[in-house]
Amino acid sequence: MPSVPAIRGADGYFEAPYSLDPLPPSLHTGLVLVGLPAVLSMLSTVSLLGFIAHRFITWRKHYGAGPWRNQNVLLICNLLLADLQQSMAFVIGFYWVHQGRIIAPTRACFAQGWLLNMGDVASGLFVFAIALYTFYSVVQDRRLAYSGFLCAIAAVYSSHSRSRRSAQSTTAISSSCEPELGFVCWISSQYDTERLTLHYVWIFTVELGTVVTYAILFVYLRRRTHRVPTGFRSTTQKRIDRATKLMVVYPIVYCALTLPLATGRMYSMTHANVVLPMYYYCLAGAFMTSGGWIDALMYAWTRRVLLEESEGKSRSYAGGSTAQSGLMMQGRT
Repeated sequence: MPSVPAIRGADGYFEAPYSLDPLPPSLHTGLVLVGLPAVLSMLSTVSLLGFIAHRFITWRKHYGAGPWRNQNVLLICNLLLADLQQSMAFVIGFYWVHQGRIIAPTRACFAQGWLLNMGDVASGLFVFAIALYTFYSVVQDRRLAYSGFLCAIAAVYSSHSRSRRSAQSTTAISSSCEPELGFVCWISSQYDTERLTLHYVWIFTVELGTVVTYAILFVYLRRRTHRVPTGFRSTTQKRIDRATKLMVVYPIVYCALTLPLATGRMYSMTHANVVLPMYYYCLAGAFMTSGGWIDALMYAWTRRVLLEESEGKSRSYAGGSTAQSGLMMQGRT
C-alpha cells in the first residue's frame, strides 16, 4: 500500500488511515484475538519473574549461595523481560477496543509502538545470546567466567540501547496506526527506512544467526557422538548433550512465532499493490503474542535439566569442597 502524508484533522489527530475512528467492527474481533494470548503471556511472564525474584530474595532458605549466579537462569530471565514488553504492547489493544477507535498521535499509541519495537528486538537478541552461550558451553565444554558473562549481557543491552534510543525518537515523531495492519500503532509507513534499520534488519539478522549457530552446533555434536561411543561418554557429557537439545527449542519457537508477522510486513512493504487479508495478520499477531507464555512454559519444562547440566560441570571442573560449593551455587530456582 503506497504511503500517503499523515494529515492532522481539526481535533489534532491524524486522519485515516493513520488513525481509525471509528474502529471497524471486524477489527474488534482481531484485537481481541491478538490480545488474549498477550494477556496470557503477560501474566505468565510476570508470575514466573516474580517467583524467580522471590527465590533470589529468599535464597538463604533454599540454597547455599545466590542463585543469580546461574547463567542459564539469567539468560532466560532477560528473555522473559523482553517477552513481557512485547505482550504489554499488544495488551494495549484492549484499550483501543474500549475506546472504539485508534487515534494518533497519543500517549497510548506511542507506548504501543515503542513497546512493540523494543520487545521484538530484545527477544531476538536474547534468543541469539542463548544460542551463542550454548554453542560456547558445548564446544569449549565449560561455562563463561561470571565476570565475562555479565560483560556479555551488558554488551547485549548496549547494542539494544542504541536501537532503543533511535526507535524512541522515531516513534515519538511518527507513531500512527499502521495502515497495512490496522490494529496496532507503530512507526508510520512513511518511514520505511527507519522500519528496516530499527526493526526488520535486527529481527532477520538474529534469526539467521541463531539458525546458523545451531546448525553448526548440530554438526559438531553429531561428529563428537560418532567419535565417542555412547557407552564411553561421561555423565557430564550426556547432560550437556541433553541440555543442548532442549535449548534448541527456544530459537525454534522464536522463529516459528515471529516469522509469519515479520514476513507479512516485509511482503506488504515490497509489494505496494498487494494487501494481505486481515485474518492473516490477526493469526500471525496471535502467534507472536504467544511467545511469553510459551517461553515461560518451556522454562518450567527445561529448568531442571539445564540446572543439572550446570551442576554436572561444577562437579567436573572442581574438586572436593569447591565442587560442592559449585553445586550449591546452582540452586534450583
